[in-house]
Amino acid sequence: MRGRRVVVGMVAGAVGVLGLLPASASAAEADAHPVLTSVSVGTGAASPGSPGTVEVVATDDVGIAGVTTRWVNRDSLGPTAAFEVVSDPATGRGEWVVAPSSSDGPWQLDSVALVDTAGQRATYYANGQLVRSRVPVAQHTVDLGGAVVRVSGATDRSGPILEGVGSPSANPLPGEEVSVPYRVTDVSLPLRSVTFTWWTPSSGTASATLSPAPPSGTVRLRPTEGGLHVLRSVTMVDAQGITTDHDRAGGEVVTRGADRLSRPNRLLDFAPADVGVRPDTPATTVRPRPGGAFVTGFTRAMTALRVEVTGGGSVVEVPAAPGEEGRATVGGLANGRSTQLVVRGINAYGAGRPATVSVTPVLAHSVAAVPATGPGRRLDVIAHRWWRADSDPDAHYAYPATGTGRLAGTKTLVGHSRCEDTGPADLLEAGVGDILCARTDGRLTSMAPGRGEQVVGSAGWDRMRWIDGGFDLDGDRRADVVSMRPSGELVLFRQTTKGLLAAPTRIGTGWQSMISVFSAGDLDGDRRNDVAAVDTAGRLWLYPGNGRGGVSPRRQIGSGWQGMGSIFAMRDFDGDGRADVGGVAMDGRLLMYRGTGTGGLRPGVRVGTGWHAFF
Repeated sequence: MRGRRVVVGMVAGAVGVLGLLPASASAAEADAHPVLTSVSVGTGAASPGSPGTVEVVATDDVGIAGVTTRWVNRDSLGPTAAFEVVSDPATGRGEWVVAPSSSDGPWQLDSVALVDTAGQRATYYANGQLVRSRVPVAQHTVDLGGAVVRVSGATDRSGPILEGVGSPSANPLPGEEVSVPYRVTDVSLPLRSVTFTWWTPSSGTASATLSPAPPSGTVRLRPTEGGLHVLRSVTMVDAQGITTDHDRAGGEVVTRGADRLSRPNRLLDFAPADVGVRPDTPATTVRPRPGGAFVTGFTRAMTALRVEVTGGGSVVEVPAAPGEEGRATVGGLANGRSTQLVVRGINAYGAGRPATVSVTPVLAHSVAAVPATGPGRRLDVIAHRWWRADSDPDAHYAYPATGTGRLAGTKTLVGHSRCEDTGPADLLEAGVGDILCARTDGRLTSMAPGRGEQVVGSAGWDRMRWIDGGFDLDGDRRADVVSMRPSGELVLFRQTTKGLLAAPTRIGTGWQSMISVFSAGDLDGDRRNDVAAVDTAGRLWLYPGNGRGGVSPRRQIGSGWQGMGSIFAMRDFDGDGRADVGGVAMDGRLLMYRGTGTGGLRPGVRVGTGWHAFF
């Protein structure tokens, strides 16, 4: 076998054999194929008009007749280029020249095709594939990756290249502007534009564009919702109109007109440019409770709800599940005194935009005594458990009483309706107790065990307070409903026929200053049912009923009640024929205050514990 080392040159031109070495091999030797040993370039950089050389070292049994090298620029739009290099026995070298129309960037050796004087062909590819006489036969080990010529000063067809992105200038609130930096390289500066696109928490997209754009600059995003905005892609357009789209997965696509170039696996770290946005103002509701308030709040992308009492008061923070409202119980407030609360959603990026609400704590209106709700019972104490973070939504219970000053038996679940206010009633069946519920949709319903829930008022009851339907105030032997409007008017709804209520009549004004109002029964023993109320100073007032749906001038019958959790009509709880008053202390004790029959009350006697669950 005869081996030859051949040094060849390279010139730009069309593919084709320009010359052959003399044929001197025997027929047996012609069965062998050329073997490539190495490839190197004379210089790794070039510009328009500059010459260069490539050295191809190969061996063959009969002699090399021609060498074709193919060079490609994978960072450039448009057609690739091919160069043919043929051995010259006289000089062993040839020159190649960069044309001005050539594309800038790295030109890499893609393949080397060898043909010997016997016509045997072997093509070596940069990916390691070896093809002989057009048949793939094996993987070769010749390193072609080092044969690279970097061209500059010719024609830029590579498009902008994203070098990196930076961290946002802040964690903004929705609607606030935040800056995000970038770095881009490109020959054709300045860039026409740079556009960032983020996925938003609500599965949409948000974009920010800078135009014109320097190679290093910042885009400004104004997000519209809270939560993490994940950078999806960066789109750059240079002065020639070449567009580069770089996505989070590392894919890069360069386009101009119909030309398209993909540059995969250019993975950059997009995470620093993700924008964490603090929550927006929460939709907030507040319900007063004894010595505090229940607060709910919801805004997108919050993980916790924070409630702050203004003026250096307490701070309560509770977790919130994704997509659900936060529920907080605030304590330490004074009954009857208006207090401002600042409510914010919280997430990993900070505190959100605040909502400010006012609340005036009052005594609970969730416990009362009613006529027995079922057979074999003399009296029931009804109780309404409000929604709260550690329990199920609203639940209404009836606790049987002995009629001699004690509770007896097991409580009965009456219903689960969501109510803005509740109260005792005797509407559905005379002498049988039921529970009034001012529903969140504005209707007033009455419910009792085994009788379901019936609508007794059509609209507007969700704005009423101190709803109480336990006693007959107008002398017609049918229980009426007394309640207070937001303006402070105390009004009476007479019961005309069973379960139906007439239009309201006004009893009095200025009742909004009271922290508890209830129909008290006949406390003064004149056979007319009365109304009682507690003011912000804790004084208990008796408003004697006139038997015609109104009340007479008040008189004070107690003091110190502002520290209670609830006060209510207990009917004749001890069976002595006189109306009593019930109360729930803040520590949960259920107390009975026996009536004297002349408007006075005796000291409280404990009849139960744990009733603060109904505040």
